[in-house]
Amino acid sequence: MNILVEGTRGKSGIVNMLVDTLEARGEPAIGKITGLEPAVFYKGEKIPIIRKNRKFLIDVENKKILKQYRHVKFKVFENQALSPYTMKAVHLVFKPDIIAIPNIRYEHQDTLGETIEEQAASFAMNFEGAKVVITTEQKEPVLKIFRKYCTKYKVELIEIKKEESFPGSSSVHLVNGVLKYVFQIELSEEEFRNLFKNLSTRISVYYNYEKGIHYFKGSKINDIESTKNLYNFLKQKIEKPFCFICYFRKDRPERTKAFIPFLKEAVKDERIKKIFIVGHHLGNIPKDAKISILKEKYPELVFDYCRLNGYILFTAVNGVTPFMQGIELNLDGGKP
Repeated sequence: MNILVEGTRGKSGIVNMLVDTLEARGEPAIGKITGLEPAVFYKGEKIPIIRKNRKFLIDVENKKILKQYRHVKFKVFENQALSPYTMKAVHLVFKPDIIAIPNIRYEHQDTLGETIEEQAASFAMNFEGAKVVITTEQKEPVLKIFRKYCTKYKVELIEIKKEESFPGSSSVHLVNGVLKYVFQIELSEEEFRNLFKNLSTRISVYYNYEKGIHYFKGSKINDIESTKNLYNFLKQKIEKPFCFICYFRKDRPERTKAFIPFLKEAVKDERIKKIFIVGHHLGNIPKDAKISILKEKYPELVFDYCRLNGYILFTAVNGVTPFMQGIELNLDGGKP
């Protein structure tokens, strides 16, 4: 059985949770995630996928992995939401029985569409051929698009109505929905408890004892809705003030534009004491005493500022850059 996890946020984590739960139940399973750290999950191991250059073809890579693990009963793949073309290529090769979608967030406007409805349609146009689409998305405009295409392609749609108790918690309910569809049995209380515990740890503020800094690595969360949800959750959980470091990529001007409203709200937030901005397309960044444009070669200024003032450092916007990767590598090794 082929299970394809797609959407905007939380895909890799859901692949991991599904494979871990299936294997714990004695079911043979293999998972594949893509993005910054592509890897295969198999028999309790995370096996990195080595791409020799950036011009790899996702369909060739998927065919190779499907052939290598063709004997495995459950195959759980992530479909990276980059463009309708790349998503279609995955569908044609993988041929999913189940499509699991945690959410649709406003992201990749340059390729997926300028409105949330257009973005939802970029996913829904690939539903044909699946047996079922299972989603924890709650936004009605997105669900209307899903219903329209599922009706068109005669695909069952299962809408899981669960409000998030904390950011990403709906992912556990999505895993439950998939396993309930497959086995007609929901997650046990122990399975629910373990998945929620692991997820809660991942969205905790960490402390690097060597640098004396509290931090949260949020740079891989590339959309404004998810970033706001996580920040609002963390500021309720911990009383310390925050300092943001945001990197804006040269090749993603639309993402810079999308985050301007967040920055305008952030400068009015008393819990946010400083916002360091690094990168490109900064002409429309709000002019405010809280915002400082920083040159890429001075990351230690950020560490010093947070350490001296006791602020939580929140990395944001773009993680796939040498600058931000260097920042977060320096923070690794902390404890929740």
